[in-house]
Amino acid sequence: MSTIPKNLDAWLGYIAQSHPSEIELGLDRIKSVYEKMSFETMPSKVVVVAGTNGKGSTIAMSAAGLSSLGLKCGTYTSPHILEYNERVQLLGKNVSDEALVQAFEYVEQVRGDTPLTYFEFGTLAAFYILFNADLDVALLEIGLGGRLDAVNIVDADISVITSIDIDHKEWLGDNIEKIGFEKAGVLRQGQQFLAGENLPDSVFDQSRLLGCKQKVCHVDFKRTGFNFELSDDQGDVRLFSGFPELELPDNNVLLALELIYLLALPSKFNSDQVCKALTAVKLPGRLEQSASVPNLYFDVGHNPHAARFLSSFLKKKRAQGYHIEAVYSALGDKDIDGVVRELASDVDSWLIAPLTIDRAISLPELKAKVEAYTDSVKCYESIALALSDGALKKSGESYVNTNAKPKLVLVFGSFFTVEAAKKYLENE
Repeated sequence: MSTIPKNLDAWLGYIAQSHPSEIELGLDRIKSVYEKMSFETMPSKVVVVAGTNGKGSTIAMSAAGLSSLGLKCGTYTSPHILEYNERVQLLGKNVSDEALVQAFEYVEQVRGDTPLTYFEFGTLAAFYILFNADLDVALLEIGLGGRLDAVNIVDADISVITSIDIDHKEWLGDNIEKIGFEKAGVLRQGQQFLAGENLPDSVFDQSRLLGCKQKVCHVDFKRTGFNFELSDDQGDVRLFSGFPELELPDNNVLLALELIYLLALPSKFNSDQVCKALTAVKLPGRLEQSASVPNLYFDVGHNPHAARFLSSFLKKKRAQGYHIEAVYSALGDKDIDGVVRELASDVDSWLIAPLTIDRAISLPELKAKVEAYTDSVKCYESIALALSDGALKKSGESYVNTNAKPKLVLVFGSFFTVEAAKKYLENE
């Protein structure tokens, strides 16, 4: 490197340019660098979380619950919404610019001439931080797929697969069984494995082949009304009262509860304490409610599986009398038809705009896709204009539509859509 980057922004620019491909699946490059790295205080337990949806929320809830029981936790998730620092957390706080710069400097020194993608570089930097932090538990999110994802160079103590749906077809395959096989690549011989709901046979085939100690959501641990059952290492089931009420799928909440139960040991599990911690979790971009605008929500959901959950949320709001407006945009490689089809009957008005990145769908193409399912579509040149001139244009102080119904605005479709909306609101 001719000029050593001096700050985090410079480093992020450097690692973005250091490899010609944004995505290049495969573990040989990153593994060769990882094996040269040294770590002083490896976590007592490492957990890898894979899946199409629900990874970030499962990790956030697990970290909060474990922390409430006194365990020191660190997390690695992706992508971020506003700041890169969101990707690496220690004890519930984003790491500092200085910690990331130090980690990037170390990876750069160790890698030599080995080319690394942006994600690979960032993953090794996250490992450098987390594996030198004297943690009880490190929770690591798989970025794409599983088998060939950079995070999968780590042999975890527990693997979690939250859900599987069609996404990233060009990388993972065009059917559920193929995608399931790729996700199941995170499993290890004899490992504890927590399986989310409705996973395909290919996942369980791999689990049996590897002799995993498998626990399945809604079977081995489950919700029963306002109570929930969890299973220990021996398979003994214990009933707890007071299921935490969250705007999240039960699947994700149960996976987090079971994971906390196994990591904290049953003798140290305080259900009241854990449930209180889970309900206090604020999840960026997961039905996140705006702090500054009433009835404005952000969600990064971008596939039909995520849209089905959003549909259940919007149906409840419509039943309460809300007029629903969606500010929507997406990347061109996503199943836009599937997303809009799931939500068409729940949204009164669609406000669409293009994203300013190479992979984004154009506004005319997006308009054609959305109009195939609804007549109520308005086009804007940017997400900011869709908010300022559309969804958030005031009618009095309470954001109402012409029928005097209270209005709910959902900004969704991509991390980039949410990022653009949040940046607009911050500037305002």
